[in-house]
Amino acid sequence: MSQIDQLIAELCPEGVEFLELKKVTRRTTNIKWSEPHLSSRN
Repeated sequence: MSQIDQLIAELCPEGVEFLELKKVTRRTTNIKWSEPHLSSRN
């Protein structure tokens, strides 16, 4: 059993509720990426 499986078994013995991401997140348009940050991803 992996460590993640052990944590899930320990912390969520009855499982977890499934929610769509759009129901628990908020879309935003105000995030701006600077050029140095973008160029470091290449």
